[in-house]
Amino acid sequence: MLSLIISTIVFFVASWYIKQYLEEQEIPKGMTRGVLIFTLAAAVSWGAGALVDWVKVKIKSPRAEQTSGNLTQLLKKTVKQLPEKPSPVTSTPPQSDSQQPQSTNTTPQ
Repeated sequence: MLSLIISTIVFFVASWYIKQYLEEQEIPKGMTRGVLIFTLAAAVSWGAGALVDWVKVKIKSPRAEQTSGNLTQLLKKTVKQLPEKPSPVTSTPPQSDSQQPQSTNTTPQ
């Protein structure tokens, strides 16, 4: 919820600053300029929301990066969970039509 509120505020602030910048550059008002302002403000707003979510995750679990970031430790944990010897898989290959016994259909006449 916090990221929604912050990203909304950031959207309006970014659109105001982008609009001011484009007016200083004397770019004429029109549909293209409006779409450009909207797109850039939406991108900045999305980035701000993603940043808020990232910070929330880091605050909740500050040690998460240390445990999941170390690939060696992760591999050791995975290897410990594997069974000692894998059970052999026995399967019979499917028989082709030429290897299957032919059934004779005998009907009395």
